[in-house]
Amino acid sequence: MRKTLLAVCAAIALFAAVNLQKGSIFPYAGRHEAYLLKDSSACQILSLSGEEANDKVFFRLFLKGESVTLQDPTDAGRLMKDFQARVVFEETADGVRSVYCYSPKIRGYKRIGGKKINLHIAYADGRTVAGTPIIFGGY
Repeated sequence: MRKTLLAVCAAIALFAAVNLQKGSIFPYAGRHEAYLLKDSSACQILSLSGEEANDKVFFRLFLKGESVTLQDPTDAGRLMKDFQARVVFEETADGVRSVYCYSPKIRGYKRIGGKKINLHIAYADGRTVAGTPIIFGGY
């Protein structure tokens, strides 16, 4: 009985370690959004403050991405360095400058033009938004 209980506890611990994520991938101040259920603009978006985002526990199966509107625009450079991200390409459209990057420290990616992208940084109207794998909400 004791071995069975230990085995069940170990299985639950392993499941939690593999399938749960505590807090945001972005430890920066600002408004956070979690992209749930779908990895496209059809996702459900959960808006959170920075404190709420860091306290929330997400089931990885449902968390498809996230973003943060950075309070300090200079955090974008720090974010690139922290994630060891390299710029894959950039584009500007309708006054929004988008920088598409790839980071080996971020799980998963989307292919855009055949290139792996898992970090998107957008600059518009004095705001800076970072998202993974790309920004699904507005900026």
